[in-house]
Amino acid sequence: FFDQPLLLRTCRQEDLEMLPGVGPRMASAIIAVRERKGSLKGPADLLEIPGIGPATLQRIVPFVSFE
Repeated sequence: FFDQPLLLRTCRQEDLEMLPGVGPRMASAIIAVRERKGSLKGPADLLEIPGIGPATLQRIVPFVSFE
């Protein structure tokens, strides 16, 4: 699926939409939170996004990097 984890600080909406359980609306919300906060520092930041709960977070985390 991904050769390397997706860098959440620089990825595009199209990249986010490839994550399991993430569609256009959620990808836009991730980018909005990233822009508002300056970056996403860890999994807890993703839980601020409407539609991302513990189950979705577990599916996403193996494919992303917060570096």
